[in-house]
Amino acid sequence: MMGQDSSWPLVGRSAEIDYARKALVQASGGGVVLVGQAGVGKTLIARRVSSDLARDFEVLYLRGSAAIADTPYGVLSMVLAQLDEETSANPLMLLSSLQSRFHPATGGARTLMVLDNIEDFDDFSAMVIAHLVRVGSVRILGICGDMQRAPLELFNLWKDDVVHRLDVEPLDLEKTTELLTAALGNPVSRSVALGLWQASGGNPRYLQAITLADVESGHLALSDGVWVSGGGGSRAGKPMTECVTGQLERISADQRPLLETVAVVGAVPLDLLLKVFPPEPVNALQEQGILWAEQGGPPLVRLSDEGLAESLRSQLVSVPGRAALSTLNSMRTDSSMPPPSRASLIRWCLDNGISVEAPALVEAAREANLRSEPSAALRFLEAVADAERGPATVLEAARALALERRIDAALATIDPLLGDGVPPVGLRLEVELMLTKAELTMRSHQRHSETAPLLDAAGARLSSAPAEEVQDLLEQLEDFAAERELFEGRSAGLTESLPGRIEARSAHGRPTSRLQGLLASALAMAGRQEAAVETARSLVARLVGAERDPLEIERAGTHLFTALLAAGYWNEALAMAEAPEREADASIYDGSASEFTEGLLHAFAGRSQDALDRLVPAISQLRASDSHGLLPLAEAAGAYILALRGDLPAAREHLGAVDLDSERHSWHYRDSAEYFCILAGAALGEPGPAREKLRSRAEANAAAGNKGQELLFLSQAVQLGSDDLVERLCAAAATSEGPLARVLELLGKGIAARNSEALLDAASAALYSGHDGLAAHAAERALEFLEDGDAMIGIYADQILRRAAAPGRRPPRSRTLLSERERKIARFVARGASNKVIAEAEHVSVRTVEGHVHQILTKLGLSSRKQLALIFK
Repeated sequence: MMGQDSSWPLVGRSAEIDYARKALVQASGGGVVLVGQAGVGKTLIARRVSSDLARDFEVLYLRGSAAIADTPYGVLSMVLAQLDEETSANPLMLLSSLQSRFHPATGGARTLMVLDNIEDFDDFSAMVIAHLVRVGSVRILGICGDMQRAPLELFNLWKDDVVHRLDVEPLDLEKTTELLTAALGNPVSRSVALGLWQASGGNPRYLQAITLADVESGHLALSDGVWVSGGGGSRAGKPMTECVTGQLERISADQRPLLETVAVVGAVPLDLLLKVFPPEPVNALQEQGILWAEQGGPPLVRLSDEGLAESLRSQLVSVPGRAALSTLNSMRTDSSMPPPSRASLIRWCLDNGISVEAPALVEAAREANLRSEPSAALRFLEAVADAERGPATVLEAARALALERRIDAALATIDPLLGDGVPPVGLRLEVELMLTKAELTMRSHQRHSETAPLLDAAGARLSSAPAEEVQDLLEQLEDFAAERELFEGRSAGLTESLPGRIEARSAHGRPTSRLQGLLASALAMAGRQEAAVETARSLVARLVGAERDPLEIERAGTHLFTALLAAGYWNEALAMAEAPEREADASIYDGSASEFTEGLLHAFAGRSQDALDRLVPAISQLRASDSHGLLPLAEAAGAYILALRGDLPAAREHLGAVDLDSERHSWHYRDSAEYFCILAGAALGEPGPAREKLRSRAEANAAAGNKGQELLFLSQAVQLGSDDLVERLCAAAATSEGPLARVLELLGKGIAARNSEALLDAASAALYSGHDGLAAHAAERALEFLEDGDAMIGIYADQILRRAAAPGRRPPRSRTLLSERERKIARFVARGASNKVIAEAEHVSVRTVEGHVHQILTKLGLSSRKQLALIFK
């Protein structure tokens, strides 16, 4: 790990370096100015470019500073020191002398002036440099934070198109990941990369500072050769503060408390902020771009620089800042204050020994649970005095423990509040306790039989109250009952009942998104994949752009991903998994959950290397922190992929780590984990038992009405050699929907008829949809049933096998038909070489080459050299 004073590798800037280099060496133009925020990497790019051009240019480095900004010719003092006093005192003679000295016509190397910190150049130096650029004596490589603050003469060089402008933007997530891997010397999990990217805003200087602080505090740790995020203390600290020292120094005394307040709270309603601070510093900081107002409702003011916000949060708040925060805290309950900001104020109060009333702490915990932040929720609840710890406190504590997947502890927390002899807590709170306990028991192997009685008891309690008073609770009960049916794998009944319930709620203007999501997943499991995709897409389209709970949008995205995967829209599902943003139309998870999802999709599709590249860091991260409960499925998929790649010891290790007993998972989750465990067993050398397990799971799903799941297991059983199941595969595919079902129907019919052409169609369709493993299997079966006269089918099947690139599969048939000498000549032909050229290269006669070419074409059933090029391209 490099220290703060060391430079990290220059990664992710090849496009900027190439652009700047080309701008400087092209025949016309005066150079290029790099523009971007402090720490974004402008100076490193300039150093690399000037170093690359050192053979072609004499490089002269000039730097502006506030100390000499008002000194005439201050920046050029070193250059002017070489002139006599008379020349230096006469502006015309000075320009003429410098023009003669630097002009390339004198026979010397061209001059490249690297101008650092252009904003602090004095006007006289700027005028001289601009003149030298315009007459072609020098070229410049400028470094500037804000062109609007540059001296007019240098600004006009860009305005008049004499020099190019290159805006150096912060790094995106992919380049941030690349930089972290290079700097830390080991891969990083996507959770780490995403967290550091968001905290630094993609600014390399901030990224380095925050990463150093995280490593020092233990927030980042090396696990299984991968950097993962875990526990540890404060994220920011001295490195981050040192990184923004220049910005802090430019903040005036009346601005600092304002920035401290916004940094601590996160987002402050503008109207409340103006009740605490006068408008002048607020407007000034907005004009400087340090503060920005988020629109789309009542304006919310935020810090635009996350690095500065991190630094301010890590330091002691000034006395005026504390007073301002106290004043703002008194307005905490204002309706315009966002719940996360309210929670930030409460957290600040707790950190500073300021008492907070119990109801506010419980409400903050509830909001934290809704945002899936259980550690924050538990911290708020710990601050509630023992005498004030009522049922609402216990309910939120149980929810937080459930989010941490501590099911037994959550049940132990909530059990004492329900049962005979327990004092009444009120209908609403009692039903919420019942539903929370029902969800916990459903996920417990030992106590799942208690779930149904709890739902019945909740229904009985609600029936005693007027329906209009408990309508929301009745809907929660109905939603959970449907969720439980899906959890237990009973999808068929839901596809019949949910549409009517959704229609009834819609007619009364009641929310239906949860039921629509459940319907989409139920349709996918039941074999109605196209209807599932349509339902989920409609739901996501309705939620995106609306002011909805992010978790609600994430759940909708999850249902859509499930539907796309089940239907066989692999490429669209992959696009969702790859996106880092937490927008339902782009991504279903953030961090390593997204990395895991992406790896899982690649594993389903048989793309082993892509799957491995994502699953290895995801598993390391999930072993450290697994808030979504994804580790057992990730271990199973990892075992399969490693076995497929031939790393059998590692595959057995991951297979042994699959734990489906600590927590009771949903039918679909268990199915998926067992699917990969079975395939891993087959790849480890036990195909017979694997075929029987796949048959058994297919039958269990058929009995439950889960035709989509049945199809999944049947398809793998057939791919492992259970041709006796081909008829069942065809029948299941014929009654299912989507591209995957169509491919599997073609596969089954092709195998049943031993028809290479039908199997080639299946292989092509599978490859087009992104399922490489299925494409490779269909192509192999096409080659297996190949008959005389089907040479072109064989050629195309070979091409699909090569594109699918499935490890451990036999080499393409066309390659095994030819001798080594014939393959070498075939490659020459594919590159367009004539017989004469080939003969000279191989030291044989042209006639011999002609004979080999004829033999190659005959063996492969081809009629032209052009067709041969298609195979060996």
